[in-house]
Amino acid sequence: MSRAVENKPDIYHPKDTAKICRNHSKADHLWYLLHYQQDVSEEKGVLKFGKKKSGFKNNSLSEIIRLAQAAEKRRECALNTMESYQYLRVFQMKGSSLMVHGLGGSHVTDNSLTIHPVYGVPCLPASSVKGVVRRWFVDALFEGEVENLKNAQTPKAVLGRALFGTGDQQGMLQFYDILFHEGLEIKVDILTPHFSEYYSGKNSPNDTLSPVPNTFYAVKVASAKLMLTLHKHKLADLLVKLSITATQLMTMLESWVSAAFRELGAGGKTSSGYGRFTKLQEVYGTPIQEDDAFDREMEGLTPEEQLILKIGRLTPSDEDMNMSKTDIYRTVVGTKNVEGANLLRQYWMERASWGLSAKKMSKKQADRCKIIQDIIVSAET
Repeated sequence: MSRAVENKPDIYHPKDTAKICRNHSKADHLWYLLHYQQDVSEEKGVLKFGKKKSGFKNNSLSEIIRLAQAAEKRRECALNTMESYQYLRVFQMKGSSLMVHGLGGSHVTDNSLTIHPVYGVPCLPASSVKGVVRRWFVDALFEGEVENLKNAQTPKAVLGRALFGTGDQQGMLQFYDILFHEGLEIKVDILTPHFSEYYSGKNSPNDTLSPVPNTFYAVKVASAKLMLTLHKHKLADLLVKLSITATQLMTMLESWVSAAFRELGAGGKTSSGYGRFTKLQEVYGTPIQEDDAFDREMEGLTPEEQLILKIGRLTPSDEDMNMSKTDIYRTVVGTKNVEGANLLRQYWMERASWGLSAKKMSKKQADRCKIIQDIIVSAET
């Protein structure tokens, strides 16, 4: 270990790093700046590192921001070349709060930050991106119980296992690292426990205990790009099995990703409001041609057959649920289509929207169920 770094006597480095620092006055890579270039102080004979952290403004990070932008562009172009067998979706989302990822990682100051080892900018690993979306999916649709997702045989459970994978099977949905560079700043935030001796078991909680401020690095960005892909051929069989289209699935995915980053957030300290992203918008998507084929298929059918096909293609999404209660419901009632009524009843039952009383649902929906039930019963008598 060498302490003799020219003009920087208060920084400790390995000898090889110290030698490089003598010949390079400035380091752009945040991995170095945050993990090695720390101030050193001494308290009661004990060395303390990083007690006087300093942030980094956007204009001081211009070189690594340029590299990260180029890397992100190369990745998007590479994924574009594989569109013959996979769907690509690129979303832009606005950063609405500070983000900390890797806070508990190994670090000389005890508070780390995840930095991409090659490009030198803060990043959110693909595994964390997938984890946020999957957690929201389980919380929102399976009452927060992973076992419900594993064991249920409903369409949404089959879809969830296929997309996110299981312990025995890889998921079809592929996420990628998010590189943070747009409007990037590294802020120094602070956490001040007031009863540290109580939490460590040394004392009882009382007003005589002194607060102990702890500083940590946090990321501020104006926006970030999220990319995901789905294998077309693997997806085709699933879409047929669930009677949904790729367009409908992409719409659902966009709503899940948007809700996950808006409601749950990514990284650490999300319960305190960190890691939130809002206003998610699609900026690029692989063109989907299936809707033209679906329209051609509809053209050759009678109105009754078109109705049955539409009901069969309904998905668990809020948009399709609303359609089932409005346009499709009115068509079934207006034509008194018995097969359509049976399919609509089955769709509502699978989504806990069927009942003949207003105890467990709205009176309006209960009235719809009664009318559909009357159509089914009248055909049986």
